[in-house]
Amino acid sequence: MSDTLDLDALAREYIALWQEHLQSVANDPETLHMLTQSLDLMNSSAQAFAHMAAQGSAFAAKDAAQKQGSDHAPTPSPAHPTSPGTAASPPTPRPSDVDCAQFASRIAALEERVHRLESEARNTNAKPRTKASRRRP
Repeated sequence: MSDTLDLDALAREYIALWQEHLQSVANDPETLHMLTQSLDLMNSSAQAFAHMAAQGSAFAAKDAAQKQGSDHAPTPSPAHPTSPGTAASPPTPRPSDVDCAQFASRIAALEERVHRLESEARNTNAKPRTKASRRRP
């Protein structure tokens, strides 16, 4: 009695079933329409992501130029140039170094307060240790 699997036969059966399924999907107009819409949605999402990434790299280049003391702003991305007559949208506001420093000092003050409260809680909960007597049943 042979219980071994014939992997080649199993692979051929899998491929045949897969091809049969694809053929039935290809013949169904509703499924094709749904797949087309899905692919269009994925493509538009990828284009939007690429556009945002290009804008992000332009902001990063501008920030780097400002940190080096240069007033040279990066040129618009060739994929999305600004046409004459349309104003470029203003950049998204970014926190300044002053805001970050203020935020860091507030975090430090909170850490100090938590440390102080934890120390006070330890001191009030601490009871003097006495020799424990053991009760025997």
